[in-house]
Amino acid sequence: MSIFLVSDDQASHAYVRLKQRYAKTLGLDAEIIYNPTCTTDELLALIDQKNTDPDCLGMIVQLPLAPQLKDDQARLLSAVAPQKDLDGLNGVELGKHLVGTSTFLPATPKAVLSILDYYGFGELKGKTVL
Repeated sequence: MSIFLVSDDQASHAYVRLKQRYAKTLGLDAEIIYNPTCTTDELLALIDQKNTDPDCLGMIVQLPLAPQLKDDQARLLSAVAPQKDLDGLNGVELGKHLVGTSTFLPATPKAVLSILDYYGFGELKGKTVL
């Protein structure tokens, strides 16, 4: 898998290291592509390269992005091929969630639901939650 780290945000660096460590426990190589000064076009080219690389099974565009990329965040996330989008942020999965046809739940919402389940909050459908 490939993780695009295009920010100097220290929390992101720590989070990416954890993702890389976890991938290793699963027997996966996690390549970190770090370039906090890249342009939108450069990052789009890298994403496109990984989209067509059969050896890349998945990718993550780590958020937050560097300041020069923030205005293009939606475009960059949408550039990740749906079948390789490990965060489910490219829009296709989000749309499937809205219409109830998704079979993939991104890690953060899945973790929240697991915690709620662990503490016995029960069925949340139709409830207002904050």
